[in-house]
Amino acid sequence: MPNKNLSLILAALGLTLAVDVNAAPIISPFAADLASGQYSADLTYPGTSAQAAFNGGVWNAGTYGKHWIQADMGASQTLSKVVITAAVAPATNAQYWIYLSNAAIGNSYNSLTPVATFSDWIGTSGFGPHFETHEIEFAAASGRYLQIVAYGGSSWTALGDQKPRVDWVQPVSQVPLPPASLLMLSGLLYTMRRRFFGSAKV
Repeated sequence: MPNKNLSLILAALGLTLAVDVNAAPIISPFAADLASGQYSADLTYPGTSAQAAFNGGVWNAGTYGKHWIQADMGASQTLSKVVITAAVAPATNAQYWIYLSNAAIGNSYNSLTPVATFSDWIGTSGFGPHFETHEIEFAAASGRYLQIVAYGGSSWTALGDQKPRVDWVQPVSQVPLPPASLLMLSGLLYTMRRRFFGSAKV
């Protein structure tokens, strides 16, 4: 169980210990278990892949700077959360941008507005490697292509680890119910219609 004091500190900072630190979560249920050709990245270090990262494994760009991985989910999906496992060596400040689009994004992400961003110091001290898992929640957004753009700071840019895969369920975005006042008005109008026009069929 996560340390209670640590959980309170993270809550105060707007963060959560959302998943077991001994587990490697998938990034999104909609982006897992797709055909290999539906995953892509701008750069990939041998032995790692975008497909692996989206399915609880490891992707490493093999260099520094901003790099991305992308999943073609096959059809437009509505998401309100992704789970990323930041991977750095040494400890550093890292940044992440989440994009959704109905067209392939690739290197064109700068022309889009991210649905979410996340920045944090990853690791404590020393070369590492350091791994941290974070839930990133955002207002429900839709798109066929899910792209994670990552910046590893003083580390090579990477995502994921080699721990056993853990699945999770995407929160369902529900249509909000009408306010109570509208429900009351609807009932009143129905009653008036019945009173003045009866139940005769037109």
